[in-house]
Amino acid sequence: MMRYSRWGWSAYETAESLAAEEAALSSLLEVAPRRSDAEIVVVNSGTVVDDAFIAQVPSMQMCVTNTSGFDHLDLELLRKKGVTVARLPLARRDAVVESAIWGTLQMMGARSEQLGASNRGEWIRHRLPKMGIQTLFGSQVAVVGLGVIGRRMAEVLKLLGARVVGVDPFETVDGIEQVPLMQAVKGADVLTLHCNLTAENRGMVGEALLNRASPGMVLVNTARGPLVHWKSAVTALDAGQLSGIYLDVFEEEPWPHLSARAGMLMTPHSAGFHQGLCDSLTQELTMTVQAFVDGKKIPYSV
Repeated sequence: MMRYSRWGWSAYETAESLAAEEAALSSLLEVAPRRSDAEIVVVNSGTVVDDAFIAQVPSMQMCVTNTSGFDHLDLELLRKKGVTVARLPLARRDAVVESAIWGTLQMMGARSEQLGASNRGEWIRHRLPKMGIQTLFGSQVAVVGLGVIGRRMAEVLKLLGARVVGVDPFETVDGIEQVPLMQAVKGADVLTLHCNLTAENRGMVGEALLNRASPGMVLVNTARGPLVHWKSAVTALDAGQLSGIYLDVFEEEPWPHLSARAGMLMTPHSAGFHQGLCDSLTQELTMTVQAFVDGKKIPYSV
């Protein structure tokens, strides 16, 4: 019987949830001690799977990251070693989409500013005409990345009446116009990021892109922090080129610049969290491992 071992877990994963995961997999695999050699290894985003890591698990046949993103995995090396790679994007998908929609609505409706005034005891209804308030209905939203999460984001946006433009050189989605990123930002009221981080797109939302964006665009990033060049985004916000920024992910975490500022909303890499997350991850992991053990197609292979 193949062995399973967990390497790395997030702060919200409790001893109870890890034990439940092990119990669920115990009918398919032998549960090895955590952080030990095994045929099936499960990691989180904080675990860098590189040559040094692989040397510690010489028996590894399958590596599963319990995240949607996989930039912490050296895919070229894993493939060279013949290791099957999978991810678990469904468990967080809807929570991330809801968080991105929430952040978009907060910024478009200047709701943070209104709530801040209310918390200070100020009635600012007379200032509404000068606050640049927009509706999502009828707005144009550029969705970057049309994978599992980006595709659902596009579906929800269309249901809410937004015009959706997609940006993804690898995926094609019926019913969504797809254009290059530089073209997408020209008419966009909102730019929302849902792509994986690569060497090519690191810092892609920088000065050059933001200078071509429609004035007053809202930037939303619930994907990976390094996709956005922080200083360029802040400069664009201060200059009015961006009307609002919602960030859930950062170049460095914990992010040292969390102090509140006008037009910016920040959350602590929490967009994908919900109370049922650990149970959902266990279910999706079990389904993935079952497919591997049975020699069937992996649901979300990388």
